[in-house]
Amino acid sequence: MLWRPGRAMSAMIRCAVVMLGLWATAAWGTTDLGFAERLALIERSINSDARAAEQQAREILHGAQAAADDRAAAEAARVLGVALNILGDNAGANAALEQAWRRFETIGEQPRLALLRRHQGVVQYDLGHVDLALEHYLDALRRFEALGDAVEAAKTQANIGNVYW
Repeated sequence: MLWRPGRAMSAMIRCAVVMLGLWATAAWGTTDLGFAERLALIERSINSDARAAEQQAREILHGAQAAADDRAAAEAARVLGVALNILGDNAGANAALEQAWRRFETIGEQPRLALLRRHQGVVQYDLGHVDLALEHYLDALRRFEALGDAVEAAKTQANIGNVYW
């Protein structure tokens, strides 16, 4: 049987979603698994259908807020911010990311705060606020380095490179 990249990628994505669900169970507890899985699936398709991702993230955000689930609400606001940025609504993206920031800051979720700073840098860069974008990227880089996350630090360095390019 010949190897088919499409099938292999599909299997890898399914495996990643399952692994994310297992991580979410350990990190968030079993009651949050539904929100976490749904957000992982939304984020997987965010670049191909940002409008659907926006709608779904809003639904999850409302559900998480109604359930008083701060972590899921924070993650939904983050995903919503990314979707809005892709759609070109940078004012909306900025507001959603600020909401996510406040929630993750309350929880003390350092890896997510670092990721949010990078997302905020992207939004500010897209708005033409290069100095503010650079501040966010540098803060994200410091946070990723403090966490020992070399992969995310390298991605952030690429963002910083875009500012100077």
